[in-house]
Amino acid sequence: MKKYIARENIKRFRQQLETCADERQRATLTQLLAQEEALLAEIEAESPISPEPPTHGSTN
Repeated sequence: MKKYIARENIKRFRQQLETCADERQRATLTQLLAQEEALLAEIEAESPISPEPPTHGSTN
């Protein structure tokens, strides 16, 4: 869930930066974007891709 929220925040901040003309607001959005990208990287580093779950009934 945290990963989803971080991705959505990144998407939203990028969209806002495309249309924002105010320099103070752009600076704030740029900072928020960098923080959220760092958070996403941290989340992804903590949760490696899990192996496929074993199938039940298999006798391998």
